[in-house]
Amino acid sequence: MRLSKEQLIQKIKQTLKQVGTSQMSQSTYDLGWLLRLPNRENPQKPSYPQIISWLENLQHKDGSWGGQIPFAHDRVISTLSVIAGASHWPLDEKWRGRIAKAVKAVEIYSKKLLKEPEATVAFELLFSKLLNDCENLGIKIKFPARVLNHYLNLKKEKLSKLPIEAAAKYPTTLLHALEALDENKTDLRIFEKFQSPGGSFGCSPAATAFMLSRGIGGKKAERYLNILVKKKVVPVLWPMEIFERAWSLFPLFVLGIDQHFTKQIAPHLKYLRREWTKNGISLGKDFLVPDLDDTVIAFYLLNASGARIDSGFLKYFSTPDGLACYPGERGGSFGSHYVNFLFALPFLDFDKNNYSVEAVGDILKASVKKGFWNDKWHISPFYASCRFVLAAARDQTRSAVLSKITSRIYKKKNKNNLWGAGNGTVEETAYALISLLKQKNVKNDFNNAVKKGFEALSRSANVDGNYSEMWVGKSLFVPANIVRITIFSALLFYEENKSQFR
Repeated sequence: MRLSKEQLIQKIKQTLKQVGTSQMSQSTYDLGWLLRLPNRENPQKPSYPQIISWLENLQHKDGSWGGQIPFAHDRVISTLSVIAGASHWPLDEKWRGRIAKAVKAVEIYSKKLLKEPEATVAFELLFSKLLNDCENLGIKIKFPARVLNHYLNLKKEKLSKLPIEAAAKYPTTLLHALEALDENKTDLRIFEKFQSPGGSFGCSPAATAFMLSRGIGGKKAERYLNILVKKKVVPVLWPMEIFERAWSLFPLFVLGIDQHFTKQIAPHLKYLRREWTKNGISLGKDFLVPDLDDTVIAFYLLNASGARIDSGFLKYFSTPDGLACYPGERGGSFGSHYVNFLFALPFLDFDKNNYSVEAVGDILKASVKKGFWNDKWHISPFYASCRFVLAAARDQTRSAVLSKITSRIYKKKNKNNLWGAGNGTVEETAYALISLLKQKNVKNDFNNAVKKGFEALSRSANVDGNYSEMWVGKSLFVPANIVRITIFSALLFYEENKSQFR
């Protein structure tokens, strides 16, 4: 059923009431780590036995675990985690069959790893750890030698940029992946001081479960995990209330439809302002490391709403090679934070930084591949490409580049008038259609494609939920409120501009 303009406004208002509660999808990767925890009163049984039945329902037909889209890094890391977690306990014949099928699935997906443009977060650290755990449990998994060597080399590179000695002195992103560490070589107690007030380590259920299994974290860690299990959703990242607020407000501001939601937006802007620091902002108050992506989006939102935020935060993210999303980052995320940086540029104090529209544009041009950007934090090429179109659409000097991008987006439409993986996804379709709507200086006639695309999107059964996992963490995930607001914002923007496409 197609929603009217007023119905779309109400949908967004209803979702804005939920923003800040950190609505995330289930992570089978993290479930595998929680499954390892023994019951304190009866150590021969798991602390969370209900996870076993959850995993039975979440296993794919090919034997793997992970998101709906068969992204190899996600399927490999999630499946290895479940294999290791389940194999800590006596398995009945049915589960032994599940594990055997899972092993074959991992071996098949392992051959696809090097063909994917990006890995999931900390894959190079977690992959070898989980593989060793499986082998120690008597489970043999065959991997191509070149794949093993590739990730072992990346692991060495990562640890050289972010040594454990440094991570023990001040908060780093390693807190989010402590389960990758070898407890026989590292005294894990050195990280105890970084446990968040909410009980987690790095806002990670997996890392928190790992530390708790080693006697670190105590009742605070137990309470954190119990809350998630009681909700029946154990995400790859929680809480992430700053990230959810900033990225939910972003489409409303950038599409110019925020005037419909002034009352609902106000408390979220107030929260972002309160959490702002001289080094920017992180994904949540319990995550102790600021990142450039959340920082530039929050900076854009606060300044666009009338606040005046100093741009001195750039010093924290500056390196000899340019801007880094996180200190110690192994690989850049050009399609992400440099695109997002374009939104912040109009509000920057140019006496305090050396960046300009031209400089950032040149960096982005060098990183484009086949008319799209591969983004470190999202597996869809439509995501980063849409952000570039939104940021650069007002710059007439980039009309040729924008025309090229939107032409390629237009050609990627599926026969059912949706865009994206498989038969198309509602999230990717929203990004594609926003790109076509915002770029007006194109020679091709996109009117019919835009009309049919929005009709298909508005009538999709998944427009209000059951979204595919495409955001990149240690496994793929869905930040449900962010995706929902993005989709409904695209539909509302079309309703307010559809006269152009008749």
